[in-house]
Amino acid sequence: MEEPVAPHDTEGWPPRDRFVSTATVADAVRIRATVTLGDGRTRSAPDPAWAAAGEAGVPWRELRYEIWIEPRGGRVLRGVVAAARLNEAMARWIHSGRLDFGSDAAHPVDIGPGTASPRGLVVGRQTAVPDPSALDPGAARVLEAALRTPIWLKLTWDGEARFIRLEPGQGITYVGLASGRPGGAPAPAAAVQ
Repeated sequence: MEEPVAPHDTEGWPPRDRFVSTATVADAVRIRATVTLGDGRTRSAPDPAWAAAGEAGVPWRELRYEIWIEPRGGRVLRGVVAAARLNEAMARWIHSGRLDFGSDAAHPVDIGPGTASPRGLVVGRQTAVPDPSALDPGAARVLEAALRTPIWLKLTWDGEARFIRLEPGQGITYVGLASGRPGGAPAPAAAVQ
């Protein structure tokens, strides 16, 4: 996977108990995320770390994170920079091992009516994880549990940084997770939020 073109502002973050829920900033901005586990295998060659751990030959599937940041009530948010960090539980599963992504910290954008980004900002990340249907059931459950962990955000606008916690079931939608079903069968819609 390619490295980002610019570093993201994910250093020096406060302790996790200082992150607030999306409800705290809901009057100014709507934040939502989608975590999508693709249905096609991306490659069959093992990652060297997985081969060393005895998982040689495990196929990988595409994993996409998308976070939408949308101003509310006709507001214009100036100098927006979004940095995201995945929970540490994902480090062993992601092909690159990188947990951080976001917008270009060197080029903040204005979002809202009358700006170049009137509908907001989308930041995303595409990577790969082992195909859960090719893992033993216990490992597949651990991977799904890791996918269903919070996403930590540093969202800056109007010169002020806000540290926000996106929780599963409260702003994160999951697509393509199997919920431990054999062979990667999709979960019923009610089971995947």
